[in-house]
Amino acid sequence: EGPTTDMEDFFVEYVVETGKRVLPRFAITFRKKKSVLIWRDANVKNVENSCYMDKLRKSNVIYSALTTESALKIAKKKKKGNNSVYIVTNGGDDSLGFITSVRNELNIDEPILVFT
Repeated sequence: EGPTTDMEDFFVEYVVETGKRVLPRFAITFRKKKSVLIWRDANVKNVENSCYMDKLRKSNVIYSALTTESALKIAKKKKKGNNSVYIVTNGGDDSLGFITSVRNELNIDEPILVFT
């Protein structure tokens, strides 16, 4: 286990080629992500949105939800883990009700991206 700070945990693993020399060949560092992105959209799995999801997944922890109920369930669970939860939603499917639930019931203060 490597250095830790109050803000983040770091884990360092060394891979050694042989047992004769104790020199690291590769250094791999793992870091826990403290923020997640939840994308709520009934069409999140269509071709266009799938391209966006693939790009976002390269550098973010992202969850997709087809319904408001599933998005709220994911957000509630991730919020309990002391994560920053960011929301992306479409402008349809009662987005105002969804945003109101996110703000009032889950107390998520991070910006919400609404696309049309």
